[in-house]
Amino acid sequence: MSEANQLFVSNRDVNIGTVYGHSVFFKKGVPQTAPRAIHHILVERGIFPVDQDGEVQAEKAADLTEVPTTGLKMAPEDAHVRADEIVKAMRVIIKRNNAKDFSGSTPAAPAVSDLLGWRVDQKEVRQAWEKNRAALLGQPKE
Repeated sequence: MSEANQLFVSNRDVNIGTVYGHSVFFKKGVPQTAPRAIHHILVERGIFPVDQDGEVQAEKAADLTEVPTTGLKMAPEDAHVRADEIVKAMRVIIKRNNAKDFSGSTPAAPAVSDLLGWRVDQKEVRQAWEKNRAALLGQPKE
C-alpha cells in the first residue's frame, strides 16, 4: 500500500471533514483509506493507522502527525472561537481600509480567510459582521 493512501481505523463511527477539501467517513472497526494530506488530523482525533491485517501501527502514528506544508491552519471547530477569530480579522481589515478587502459594505470572505489561514464563507463573515458591526466601527449600539 502506498503512503498516499494509508489504512486507518476508528473506535467509533465518525465523519472527519477538513479544510483540505477531504471528508472521510469511518465505521467503527472497519479499516478505511485516507489521503496523505489528512493523516495528521486523523491521528490527532484518535484514528490510527493499521496494516493490511487491521493491526494498529502505533510507531507509524508518530510519523504521520507532521502537518503538510500547505500554508493552511486548522479552523477552530467551536463556533464561538471561530466567530471571535473572524472578528479579530475584521478589525485588521477595517484598520487597513483597502476597498479590495470588502464585498459591498461587508468584509470579503477571501480577505478574512487570508488573514485567518483557514477558509470562511461570505455567509459566516456576514453573520459576524452584522452581530459586531457597531462595536467594530466604534459606534454605540442602537
